[in-house]
Amino acid sequence: MGGGATETEKTIEKIAIEKLRRKFPNKANSWIRRAITRFRENTIRQLNENTWIVDGDPKLGDKYLNYIVHFKDGRYHCSCFESSWGAHVERMNYAPT
Repeated sequence: MGGGATETEKTIEKIAIEKLRRKFPNKANSWIRRAITRFRENTIRQLNENTWIVDGDPKLGDKYLNYIVHFKDGRYHCSCFESSWGAHVERMNYAPT
């Protein structure tokens, strides 16, 4: 959180980070930070139970305006897998935030 965050906001973020770490134990710190940023900036819209639109954010390294993420067969599949970077991103085991 930014320098002006209240103690309550800092506590909420700490709890969120702990929950993300428990749910996604193999994710890197950078993935956790990006997830928190996307949540804080409200850049994820859920279309249905298993589909989200994630707004791209250049400062997070995104190349496109938005991405579609589906949860299918126990895995998350991002439209970014279909790009020229897709094979690399898929190997990183991408999951939505």
